[in-house]
Amino acid sequence: MNGQSDAHSFQATRENFQSEVIEASREKPVLLVFFAPQMPASVEQARALQQLATAYAGAFRLGLVDMSVDPSLAQPMRVQGLPSVRAVRDGGLAGALDGPQPDSELKKLIDSLTMSSSDLLREQLGEMIAREDFSSALGVVRQALAEEPNNTAFLVELADLLALTGRIADARNALDKVPEETDGRNRVVTRLALISRTEALPNLGELRAAHDTSPESVSAKCQLAVKLASMNRCEQALELAFSVFVSDRTFDDDAARKLMLDIFDLLAKGSPLAKTYRRKMFNYLH
Repeated sequence: MNGQSDAHSFQATRENFQSEVIEASREKPVLLVFFAPQMPASVEQARALQQLATAYAGAFRLGLVDMSVDPSLAQPMRVQGLPSVRAVRDGGLAGALDGPQPDSELKKLIDSLTMSSSDLLREQLGEMIAREDFSSALGVVRQALAEEPNNTAFLVELADLLALTGRIADARNALDKVPEETDGRNRVVTRLALISRTEALPNLGELRAAHDTSPESVSAKCQLAVKLASMNRCEQALELAFSVFVSDRTFDDDAARKLMLDIFDLLAKGSPLAKTYRRKMFNYLH
């Protein structure tokens, strides 16, 4: 950290505070990092934020406040120690972090400022769904819809949660209100189709027992994989489906490959799990 600004950061001072922070924050969020060269931890925090500003490619602007040069901004921004980070959006204070912070906390603050409401909701729901806390997830998405009743992205998430919790008719009704071109809608369509395929299958315990009894049976593997995928246990489902994919491409008209593609539809964009298995498929085919 040399105190120099770059494409995504600038020197914030009392003189430019109104124009470069307050007014500019109405167009794009501004983060202020308060540091002093004689305090290494604060310098590291400023350096980390400069790197994140570059990584986020201009989603926010970073104001560098060198307290050794001008401490006058500390009082209006309620800074009592270093390092400190203040977020400004739409002309007002939108967040604060005091003391050294890991990148994960810095990213959490940045995401809260730069992500759309639907992206933030999807991320929050993803954590709840991962621990199968569907009740809390439904509460969160219903509250979001109460605040933004015309947000079709929220309606997609409601339909998906209803499907995951076995309320199929309600899920279909919710999905009928979502335009076909809405991002994420196909995920719910795929999930409902997978759930429909499980209606004629035995329960999970029986499917596991059948697989354990005949571990090389591609039919037992595929049936168990479909059941697991319908329950959002995607990693286990992909492992089984890939096993069939490499052992018998002819089974049920290449059913394993098609199932893997369906599971990819269930996963979030950029999912590391999807990337891993797409790479495995590519490597096997080539």
